[in-house]
Amino acid sequence: MASIGYARLVTQLGLSVRPLRRPAEVSRAVNRRVAAEDRVLFPAGVAIEDTPLGHLEFALRHEGVNLEVIEAAFAHISPASLVERLHATPVGRYVDLFPADEYVTASATDKPGPEI
Repeated sequence: MASIGYARLVTQLGLSVRPLRRPAEVSRAVNRRVAAEDRVLFPAGVAIEDTPLGHLEFALRHEGVNLEVIEAAFAHISPASLVERLHATPVGRYVDLFPADEYVTASATDKPGPEI
């Protein structure tokens, strides 16, 4: 089974974070989201952009917020691409979780970011 969401970010980017409690995986054996004790399965046809930003967006939508993984992933995702994605989808409900636009642009210009 292929990992997606936070699990994919951890493996693809080599993030040093605590093990995920229930990593997300794609499975041909399910036709809807299935939460098992040790993982969450999604159908093979799940729509996801196979990029770090695509997996981050998927994780926020389907796995909740994992600040440890998000912070570690930001070291590998360019601030410009994140800001571009935020501006491309400004009405998404996940845009307002935290001031990511200000956080990444502040770190890109060496200004202190907002307290989270």
